[in-house]
Amino acid sequence: MPERALQAKNLLSTTAQIARHRFGAANGEGPLVLASVGAFTVVSAITYLVATGTYMFWRRFVHPVGTLADWTLGKSTAGFYFLLALLALALLIGPLTTLASSASLLGANAREHRMATLRLLGVSQWGIVKIAGLETMLQASIGTVCGFALCMLALPPLHKLSFQGSPLLWREMFLPPLGYLACALAIVLLSGEAATLGLRRVIISPQGVVRKSRSHKLRGGRALLFVASAMAAIIIPPAFANNQMQANLLLVIMVLLVAGWAMVMAMPYLLRLVARAFAASSNLVVSVSARRIMAAPRDTWRRVAGVAFLSIIAGAAATTPRFGMGMASHRDEQIVLTGLADVKVGVGLTVLFGFLLAAASTLLAGLSAEYEHSRQTRALARMGAPDSFALKVSFTEALAPVAGVCLIGYLIGVLNAFPTMLLALNNDELSRQDGLVAVLTGAVVVVGGIALVAFANALTIPVHRKILAENTRKVD
Repeated sequence: MPERALQAKNLLSTTAQIARHRFGAANGEGPLVLASVGAFTVVSAITYLVATGTYMFWRRFVHPVGTLADWTLGKSTAGFYFLLALLALALLIGPLTTLASSASLLGANAREHRMATLRLLGVSQWGIVKIAGLETMLQASIGTVCGFALCMLALPPLHKLSFQGSPLLWREMFLPPLGYLACALAIVLLSGEAATLGLRRVIISPQGVVRKSRSHKLRGGRALLFVASAMAAIIIPPAFANNQMQANLLLVIMVLLVAGWAMVMAMPYLLRLVARAFAASSNLVVSVSARRIMAAPRDTWRRVAGVAFLSIIAGAAATTPRFGMGMASHRDEQIVLTGLADVKVGVGLTVLFGFLLAAASTLLAGLSAEYEHSRQTRALARMGAPDSFALKVSFTEALAPVAGVCLIGYLIGVLNAFPTMLLALNNDELSRQDGLVAVLTGAVVVVGGIALVAFANALTIPVHRKILAENTRKVD
């Protein structure tokens, strides 16, 4: 047998043995594997559903149905639906890579002693990275199978929806077999690549697993850019609002894109700035959690970026009213109303799926953080700190940035879409009460998403208890 084939066979055999031992070990690693598989199940199910929706909109683009069947602009409008679905499918790549990276880091931190032993036995770091990547791909493969079953269970409720004035047909709610296979293969391959890249952020040595130090140079000019974009979001839409709803919507979208780009550039610096202010707090829980955020602002922003953009979308969608945009024809007005209703349904599904992905990512990141901070947790316990102290620190570190960026994102979305609501109020097509109810409804949705993330973070409590139990000295 050639040497390369023998090495590949040994690598697969070692990976299978380690994975089997992890799942059946009595040291509590089984639930961690289940958590990783569960996260991949969620992302796989959402990927299947979004891919199915994209395929459905492509079929309706080729053969328009409903209100777009005999409309002059029906073909181009159906193509716009298809492009939006493609964008939603592409946006899943980010959460998938984050989940895979978190799963690999979770495995590295939870198996610190075992990986150190492998290094001591002569296995190179690249060899351990390949083993961990293959194990992550194995977990992703199981998740794709479970995700397919979850996707099938979600189809009956989604069958009640309608788009483009036409209800969903059962034949439109399924991908071809090769489509499901392509989605599963993409998830597995992306998870392996993301796991490999994620493990490059740590050093695996015979002494243990240590995160690599990174440059913390964050420029203050990015904060000025964000402030300027926020001011533009407040000033530009009302200043340029007119009676043309199409122009107002285009203006809202353009400013939202600029504001989103500014958030990506400036938020790590702002997170560190705010954390530095709270680090001097007399409350130890607030102080310790702020220092953790201040030590890794980019990692913190990477965890909460998704919910920030979801909050922007939720704020803009909640504030944008449904009315006919001044169309001359009653039929055109009804088509536009149907399109706006479809957009709100699509935004609702996007926000729901996005917060589910954020919750899954928070669960894996929280579990990984518990092992990463295990030495600090044990040290605090030896110093006499109560068991609840480290839990409060973990909750504050995880939820405070989420709540903060969700609030900022929702306000940016509301302020950008406010000209459309103002125009509807001036034209007596929307009452103040309905506008207030819409804004509050969007806020409730965002708060519900934060609560879902908090629930996912609460699932890390058993692991925290396990780490504290290991602090007890055994009888000699």
